[in-house]
Amino acid sequence: MKAEGIFFEKTSIVEFTNGSNVAAKSFTLWLGNGYSFESFKTEKGWTGKRTPEGTIVLTTSEQLQINESVKFGVKTSESNPGINWRVADKNGNEINIGRTSLDAPKDPGQGNGNTPPITPPAPADGVLPDSTFRIVPEKPKVGSTIRVAGEGFGASQQFSFYIDVKKIGTFLTDESGNFLTTVKIPDGQEADRVSFRVIDGDGQEKSISLRLGDVAGTVLNTDNVKLTVKGIPATLHRGDFLEVSGTAQPGSTVVAKVSGPDGDTFIVRTAEVDMNGNWKLPEPEIVPLEAKLGKYSAEISDGSESILRTWEIQSSKVIDIKPIKLKFDPGEVMKYNGTALPDKPIDFVLEDTLGKMVFSDNVVADSAGYVEFEYKTDHSSKEGTYKLIATQDKYKELVFAGLGQLPEIPVNLELDRIHYKSNETATIHLTGQASEMVDLLILDSSGKYEMPLVKDEEGSKAYSSLLTLDSEKYKKRDRGGAVSLTLGQVGTLQVHLDLKGYDSEAYSAVIQKGNSKNAKTFTVGLQTGSGEININTTKPDYEQGDPILILGETNPNTLLAVTLTDPDENEIKFVDTFSDKDGRISESTFRVPSDAKPGAWTITAKSGTSSAEIQINVISVLEGMVVTAKDGGKIPGFDKSIKIKVVGAAMSRTVIIEIVSLGEEEVGRLEVRSTKKGEVDQIWGVPEHTEPGTYTIKASDMVSNSAETTYEIR
Repeated sequence: MKAEGIFFEKTSIVEFTNGSNVAAKSFTLWLGNGYSFESFKTEKGWTGKRTPEGTIVLTTSEQLQINESVKFGVKTSESNPGINWRVADKNGNEINIGRTSLDAPKDPGQGNGNTPPITPPAPADGVLPDSTFRIVPEKPKVGSTIRVAGEGFGASQQFSFYIDVKKIGTFLTDESGNFLTTVKIPDGQEADRVSFRVIDGDGQEKSISLRLGDVAGTVLNTDNVKLTVKGIPATLHRGDFLEVSGTAQPGSTVVAKVSGPDGDTFIVRTAEVDMNGNWKLPEPEIVPLEAKLGKYSAEISDGSESILRTWEIQSSKVIDIKPIKLKFDPGEVMKYNGTALPDKPIDFVLEDTLGKMVFSDNVVADSAGYVEFEYKTDHSSKEGTYKLIATQDKYKELVFAGLGQLPEIPVNLELDRIHYKSNETATIHLTGQASEMVDLLILDSSGKYEMPLVKDEEGSKAYSSLLTLDSEKYKKRDRGGAVSLTLGQVGTLQVHLDLKGYDSEAYSAVIQKGNSKNAKTFTVGLQTGSGEININTTKPDYEQGDPILILGETNPNTLLAVTLTDPDENEIKFVDTFSDKDGRISESTFRVPSDAKPGAWTITAKSGTSSAEIQINVISVLEGMVVTAKDGGKIPGFDKSIKIKVVGAAMSRTVIIEIVSLGEEEVGRLEVRSTKKGEVDQIWGVPEHTEPGTYTIKASDMVSNSAETTYEIR
């Protein structure tokens, strides 16, 4: 396998050419001590993922055949790293292993002695010798809900929880390797001695043996169990999914017949009733994306009784995007589709089960609002619940799907907006598992607790953690300012936060359950200002898909509007933000689209009559050479100039830059030597009598790289 690298600053491009007689299926990349990967790019047809061990695994559905080549781009924490690599065939057998750096041989060969032995990083530990966990209560019963607390496990990793050989839950450890989770012992489990097991991704486990008590919370007299149904709300949206369960005569079969707005029965589902009189549909039901809007009904019967449940399917969401199915298998393409605001861009960010971004994209919804998103997984993709974050204008939607398993919905919180007046009420939307209890906290900018006054969905009841409990829907627990709430039958709850008496500043709304936590920032009583605004980014150059951190300062506690615009002056993203009590600005929700046009992008911040504007340079690593141009201002001898930048050229070579009119007339020519990083920064003075219009700027390094862009001279 031949590997050649181009290294400039923290960006590296490695081209692999298959010189062996075996087709290549996957590449694994890793760095030496002191280095880490920040991001990566692949060619079309390849997918990649970063592992918890710090490696990057790149795979393709079409194998890399003999004499074929592929390029990968990576960004690292430090400049000029040595990149270790290993290539394998479709069966996972190693074809070659090597190292590529500025001073490494171009073709390390296979077993030819050109490279020293390279040892890939060992997998991160999961279950450790000192790992322990316990069950609360210590004497659990069949059908009861238990809490599982553990410590001393591998940090920030996913584990599975089993009762004997039956998997009943998954969870993540925190940064210290501890966890606290809640699971339910299956109703059908026998009251006997069982083994509770915590198992990591490599199959290592810790277990404890306990005896289960008799059935808890079930009807003891099973001679006359009433038919009941739970899990069907009054309102649903396309793509929603729900778990339906209840009680019925033991040993019977529950039949559910669903009819649509036209009265025709189109779904029939059955469920077996266990010995304790409990039943549950075997898998969650998902409302089809093409479902008709209107009234629906379900007749549920156990043979002796029947119940009629009705609901309405509405489409009131601005962003209404769902997966085509709830569970995908590793190697499949995870597909999502739905509707959003027509003819407007929408940002997608997909996070894996550990909360790490695996892919991002920016697409434009068509004239009808239809939009699609796809992500190609491979057989090494981490299984668990994946979260798709869709953002368009001021709207955001979280969509969950499972890889290798059904999704487990984490606790989540969304506010109806970010800014409020001091006499307004904030609407908070909570989501999580059906009927679970969560804690809601409100913190001020110094981290102190506020005492939240909340109302239920009808607005008829109100209490805070200092008031007497007056609603059966909520349960009070003394948590120093926290309010304990019980989510509804489909895992949602909407509450209203009274903001009277809140000072003018920024606050955080926090929802948490065990190790799972989600927070959102909002402000009360802030105003726009007319003071000077200063903004900047943490670097001048960005690649496609890079996050953008905007920092700055202005008057304290001031509202701002920030906009990102592409080189064609199209508004890509707009957000409302604010400065803190010290006047500091920090906005991290912007990201360069994965298909962003290279060139000068503009960031604008406005507040009242004041505004500030800066530019960033967007480049594309995998396009080889990239040339960009922007206004260079006045320079000695010229009223106008163009600042031309070239990246990805051959290192320390002459680069020819031509400025050409629409009539192919050359109006300027420069010959500049590139740096050791393959870059050129050059100012070209626009001659005084140059006609206004669009000009093409062409660059070539006289080797094999060339690029061009356009610039309008006014």
